[in-house]
Amino acid sequence: MLSLRAHAKINFGLSVRERRKDGYHNIESVFQKIDLYDEIHIEKTESETSFDTNSMPYEENNICHRVIERFLDLSNVEGGVRVHLQKNIWLGSGLGGASSDAATLLQGLNRMYEYPLEKNALFEIATSLGSDVPFFLNGNTAIVRGRGDIILPLHIQLPIYLVLVYPGFEIKTEWAYRAIDEGEMGERKGVESVVKSLEEGDIDGFASALFNDFEKVVFKKYPVLAEIKEKLLRSGCIGASLSGSGSVIYGIVREREDEEGWKRCIGSEDVRVVKCL
Repeated sequence: MLSLRAHAKINFGLSVRERRKDGYHNIESVFQKIDLYDEIHIEKTESETSFDTNSMPYEENNICHRVIERFLDLSNVEGGVRVHLQKNIWLGSGLGGASSDAATLLQGLNRMYEYPLEKNALFEIATSLGSDVPFFLNGNTAIVRGRGDIILPLHIQLPIYLVLVYPGFEIKTEWAYRAIDEGEMGERKGVESVVKSLEEGDIDGFASALFNDFEKVVFKKYPVLAEIKEKLLRSGCIGASLSGSGSVIYGIVREREDEEGWKRCIGSEDVRVVKCL
C-alpha cells in the first residue's frame, strides 16, 4: 500500500482577470501549500478498481474517479487499484482540497506502477481536470497565472504561520466567478507587492499586501466572513484574507500559536493553526 498526503493551499493575493473564450478566467495569484492535508491510500488489485472516502458518497464524476480512469486508460497497466481518501480539508473552502487530491492521486498511481507516464503527460491530465490541479504537481510556492496552467516557482525562506477559520459552509466556485462577472470590480491589482515582500522576508509588508478580488462579492452575500476577518485582525493577526473563492478566512501570525486559544477566541471548533510548507 502507498500512503500519501495531499496538502491544502492558500492564496496570497488573488486577482481575477478577464473571462476567456474557453469559459475559464485568467487569474494571478501566489499559491502556497500548507501543513493541512487529506490522506490517500492506494493499493494494487488483480482486476477490480474501487474508490471510497469518509466524506462524500462515491459519484461517477468525482475528480478522483476521473484521475483513476484517465491514468488506467493512458498508462495501459494491467490490473486495478483500490483507493481510500481520508478527507481532512474542508469542502468548498478555497483551500484546493479536491485539486490536491487529484494531483496527489495521479502522482501516486504513476509512482506505484513505476512511472509509465512522463511529466508532460501528467501535466496534460492535471490541466484537463481543473484549474488548480497543475500547481499541486510541483513545489510548495508559486506565482500562478492564466487559467492556472502558467506556474512560476518561488523559493522563499520566510516562515509563515496561519490561523484558518472555516465558517461551517462551502461556497461554490461557479457562483463566485459568475458574481465577479456580473459585478463592477474596478481596477484589478497584481501580486507584485506580495511577491516582493515574500522575497525580501518582510512579514509586515507581506501581510499588508494581501488582497482577494472575490472578497467584494463573497462578503456581500456572506457578511459573516467579513466579520471573521475583522475579528482575526482585532485579535492579533497582522493580516487576513479570504482564500480562493472561499469560504475559509485566514489570518497571518508571527509564530505558531495555541490552536485551542484561537478556537475560544473565534467561538468555533473549525479553526486550525498551520504552517506554510
